[in-house]
Amino acid sequence: MNNDGLLQMKRLKHKTGSIITVESYNREEYPAFDVSLEQVEVIGRVFWYSTVM
Repeated sequence: MNNDGLLQMKRLKHKTGSIITVESYNREEYPAFDVSLEQVEVIGRVFWYSTVM
């Protein structure tokens, strides 16, 4: 996601109408926030990731 020049990897969820909730995978440090659909520019998509448990 391009957020005013700051490139971020976030999870996007459609809320209502043209409002999108932007969530971080590190929720404790970066809380979720809402933006309008016009403010969001998706520049890529994560299609696979892995974690070590």
